[in-house]
Amino acid sequence: MSADLALRPLASWNAFTVRLDRDLLLLFAKRALARRAPELRDLDLTGHGDRLLVQGRAAVGGVSFRFSVEVEEIRFKGGFLGFRLGALRGPLGISLPSFLVGVVSRHLPFPAHWDGADRILLFDLRRVLPDGFDIEVRDVRMVASTLEIHLGPGRLTPPVPEPEAEGSDLPLGI
Repeated sequence: MSADLALRPLASWNAFTVRLDRDLLLLFAKRALARRAPELRDLDLTGHGDRLLVQGRAAVGGVSFRFSVEVEEIRFKGGFLGFRLGALRGPLGISLPSFLVGVVSRHLPFPAHWDGADRILLFDLRRVLPDGFDIEVRDVRMVASTLEIHLGPGRLTPPVPEPEAEGSDLPLGI
């Protein structure tokens, strides 16, 4: 197989919209968090347009407190997920300083960068995405009880196969 053929995308698509039921999404997220982050509880998602509000309860050191995070302009491109932080509130609805986002982002299991001047949090998810997978999220909106994700172009490029081993009877080194 020529190298040119191996580097072409296996699949591609143009912009379309994915709609997620808010209640089912929350149910899935709560079940996943119960296993992976038991300190987070009572998760809720509301919003209007591109401004989303995530609320919940966290337990740190045996102390439980409510929190809310307002995000907007959610985008995903080239393996990077980013959004603008609107408001961060802690116990009793008290506004928390945004530098706390930078402190917390340094302790996440994947690379994150906090731009305090523009209030943008950027996650590098390339390590957790399959090789050759690229998708663009152009907009995320809450419409009634549905989360709409507007996708841009994407592609799936299969990895280049290993050269055949000498003496192998199977194609592509299988």
